[in-house]
Amino acid sequence: MNHRRRQTAAPETRWSHPRRARLAFLATGLVLTVALRLSAAGAGTQAPEAGLAEVRALEHQGQYDQAVARGRELLKQFPHAAEIRQRLAKDLARNGKCEEAGSLYAAAPASGQAASNRETVIGSCYFYKSDFPAALTHLKRAAQAAPNDKPGALLLARTYASLGRPEEGIRTLEGLRAGRRDDPNVLYWIGAFYDQLAEQTYQGLAKSHPDSYLVLEIQGDQFLQRQKYDDALKSYEKALEAAPNAPGLHFDVGNVYWRMAKLDQATPELEAELKLNPENAQANYELGDIEVKRGEIERGVARLKKALALDATLVEAHRSLGRADLAEREYTEAVREFSVVAQAQPSDHTIHALLASAYQHLGRTQKAQEETRKYNELVKQQMNDLERKEAAQEANPATPAPKN
Repeated sequence: MNHRRRQTAAPETRWSHPRRARLAFLATGLVLTVALRLSAAGAGTQAPEAGLAEVRALEHQGQYDQAVARGRELLKQFPHAAEIRQRLAKDLARNGKCEEAGSLYAAAPASGQAASNRETVIGSCYFYKSDFPAALTHLKRAAQAAPNDKPGALLLARTYASLGRPEEGIRTLEGLRAGRRDDPNVLYWIGAFYDQLAEQTYQGLAKSHPDSYLVLEIQGDQFLQRQKYDDALKSYEKALEAAPNAPGLHFDVGNVYWRMAKLDQATPELEAELKLNPENAQANYELGDIEVKRGEIERGVARLKKALALDATLVEAHRSLGRADLAEREYTEAVREFSVVAQAQPSDHTIHALLASAYQHLGRTQKAQEETRKYNELVKQQMNDLERKEAAQEANPATPAPKN
């Protein structure tokens, strides 16, 4: 009997090959659609931040034109992104486009922080253009809308100062300072405005009373700051002739002589100052320093200790006390005094030499060697810095003044 293998076709099931292919295609399309939508959503949240990072980088480089161009592109893509709008407004203000910057705040309310932000941006625009009257108008509105807003108040104060009204700038920041007593920006600008006010007062006084001892003293102070000691001395001596009993003038003269190392001329002036004002810490220090240098150790130490009692920040008085201790062979005390100076002035090579000497006398060889190493390193560093400056000057010599 011929047995032939029966060939039976597999019945078509619900997952036959053609249908599986169609379903797999549809599923793949669905997955891709979902993935693309998720990707688009992710890009929508990431793109503003990535663009803002570009804008911030351009601002950091001072390329405000390019920052504005990029900000405009971002605002078209994300018209409701508040941070993009705010940064673009500020960059437009930096570029002097005041009206366009203000237009970005068209929907801001008439009062509150949003109104203050708008007026501050517009005011800053006019400030950068040196149109201070227009800046003042907007910044005063900003202060009315949000009195405690720091950026607006700082710019308002600077605008007052730019208009020659530093006292109003000071009042503005003193009001702001109530809750920011240690804010460095507020303190810096208050100090700057007081300097401006003092200069204005001096200029007015110099014009109306050119022979006043106060005018002459200020002139001496200006020369002293520039280390023009001969000119400072002349101004102080003229002031002293005009007001021989005014506190501070004998010190001014004695201080210049002391800085010039003319100790014999400095001594009587400093003594005269201490008769008028025994609590002058700097005069006590300088006279004590002179006495130590002359070998009048006991008197010098008493004056130096009094100076430090009156003003603990007189670090150099510790150096003089250390020298007195060295002279008296009180080496442990000398190390203590010199260490105070070294801690306050670690880059001063001379104090490390003094410490090395004191440690050597104490037999502390390792510490002496350590201080000597610091001294040598600092001297080498200073020499290298000097050589670099000289090389830079040779590479870029100053243009000679034209001959008449």
